[in-house]
Order: sequence, then structure tokens, then C-alpha cells
Amino acid sequence: MLQYYPDITLIKKQEIKIIDKLIKEMTESIIKKLLPGGGFTNNENGSYRPDATSWAVNAFSSLNINDSSIHSASEKLKQTQMPDGRVTLQKNQPQTCWPTPLAIMAWHNKKKFQDNQNKAVHFMLNFSGLHWEKRDFTAGHDTMIRGWPWIENTHSWVEPTAMAMIALEIADKGNHTRSVEAKRMLLDRQLSSGRWNYGNTTVFGQQLRPMLESTGMALNALQRKVKRKAVQKSLDYLQNNIEQLKTPFSLGWGLLGLGSWGIEPADKPGLIVRCLRQQGIFGTYNTLQMSLLLVALIAQKGLVDLIK
Repeated sequence: MLQYYPDITLIKKQEIKIIDKLIKEMTESIIKKLLPGGGFTNNENGSYRPDATSWAVNAFSSLNINDSSIHSASEKLKQTQMPDGRVTLQKNQPQTCWPTPLAIMAWHNKKKFQDNQNKAVHFMLNFSGLHWEKRDFTAGHDTMIRGWPWIENTHSWVEPTAMAMIALEIADKGNHTRSVEAKRMLLDRQLSSGRWNYGNTTVFGQQLRPMLESTGMALNALQRKVKRKAVQKSLDYLQNNIEQLKTPFSLGWGLLGLGSWGIEPADKPGLIVRCLRQQGIFGTYNTLQMSLLLVALIAQKGLVDLIK
């Protein structure tokens, strides 16, 4: 399996067997959720999910393996896409358009689905959350700077905005005015301590606590867009906490956040092994979680560089 690892020369010899075993274990877990008609469920015996499908495609495409499942899943995403370009969690809920950036990533470098990616990019560039002139001091952030929401007709937040920026960067729209404005939004939503949470800095004058996964996403989105000084406190935050992380979402985004700025923990495979062992307590990880961990394992410079 390690022939698919981006740069095997950077791996210590004693880590080779561990990484090979991890890739095998995680890919086998993900492929169990592949549906006969294409696409992936998030949990075994579940129904099709475009977000889980996109993450599985991103993971498998990065390894250049299982071409048939990649193609059938990409085709299923195509069938999910609506006429205006959005990809929604369910077709009868068009407002749930937050999976669209994930589909943009999944369709990247796939010639047959270039038109689908283009339509999705066009949708994202012309879509935003609700924004208004700030009238009080309930929230500390600038409510006028546009980003992207989870759900249509709601306010913009850090995580969907970061994912949109990552997708647009991958699709060569990283310098578009929407991406530039979104960079301003992320910097405005940064806590005074230099970290991020879901998107509120203060409420009624009280500073809120940071979140590791939100910080990791924002760091990926801001890769090469700001000077290191602007994110150094966030990098310190992740470095100081990464060895304590045992859940797939926080660990996965923590590793990707550090990697996007050229930092890799000394025992990254060991951290993922420990995280996978937690399945003995909490049950098997779903497709989203396992794909994120797999991507975090093989990505050495963050999500953008891995997919692009």
C-alpha cells in the first residue's frame, strides 16, 4: 500500500509497517460502506450520503486506489447535483447545501466531471450567508463580512467558510473576490487568543472558548494567504494539544491544520493508531471520520496540497 504514499522518503523505516497497516485498515473500513449503485453511506446499512461519499472519494483519489469505486461515487454525486450547481444533503432539502465544497474537491482532476465541478464552483461564488449591519454588541464579530453558511438563509460560520475557501483554492478560484472577502471574515472571527471556534468571538462581552477542529479548518483555508505571524498562536495551540486528542474529528483536523503550515508531530501514525483503538469503546467510526483520518495520515502539507 505504501507505494501510494506521497513521499515515502520522508518516512522513518520503523513507521513503514505501521502506516501500511493503517492505510489497509482504514480503506477496508470505508469500502464496507460502498453502495451497489455507487456512493457511500456514513454508517453500515445506512443510506447514501453526499458528504460521506465526497470524503471517501477524496481519500481514495489521494491514494490512487479503487478506481471503480471512485468513478461510481463521483457519478452518484453528479446525480445528486441540482440544476443551479449545489449539492445538498437531501434533494428534498435544497437549503442543506453545505456538502457542495466537498463535491468540488471530489470532482477535482476528473475530466468526466469537470462540468459538474464548474457548476458547483459557480454556485459557491454566487451564494453566501445572511449578513447585516451590526446594530448592537451582542456578538463581537463584524456581521457584514460575507462567508458561507451551513444552511441557506442563515449566517456565515467558520467551518463552512473554511471548507468553501479550501474548495475554491483547489478549483483555482483562491484569488476570487469572494475568497478574499472570506479570508477577511476568518481573520475577523479569530479569537483574541489567536484561535478559532465555530464563529463567534464574544457574546455579551464574554470571549468564547476555542475549538481544535475549527482551528484546524481555518489554518488549512488560510494556508499561504496570510503571514505565519497571523496564525502562530493557533499553531501553538494545536501543537500543545495534539498529543491529547483521541477523537477522529479533532485529531484529523488538528493534523491537517499543522500540516498545512509545515508541522508534523513526531509520532503522527502512533496518534492515529491510538485514535483507532477508541473504536473498541465507542464503536466503529463512520465514513466521514475514517476518511478524515486517512486523509490526515497521508497529507503532509494540508488538504489543499493533497487534493490539488
